[in-house]
Amino acid sequence: VSAVTHETLLPKTPFGWAVVLTLALISQLGGQGMIAYGLAHLSASVSAVMLMWQPVVAALLAWWILHEPLTPSRALGGVVIIVGILVGTWRRSD
Repeated sequence: VSAVTHETLLPKTPFGWAVVLTLALISQLGGQGMIAYGLAHLSASVSAVMLMWQPVVAALLAWWILHEPLTPSRALGGVVIIVGILVGTWRRSD
């Protein structure tokens, strides 16, 4: 698409590069670093289930910050994920 529309893929200004660098540092290093830290300190089953929070939090932040619509299907998907997390982390006391 970029070749057809003759758009550039790289930032043209120092501010544009600063935005790209900031996104890389915050999103990749920060987020992935926290995930790696959590994986080292939690069991594999709990870690796998807890990673399912990401789409729920992303949808809520997009609704709150970016004013994206939270459609009924997205809300239902979030509820299903939350119920799955609760079921997956439920510990029986025998």
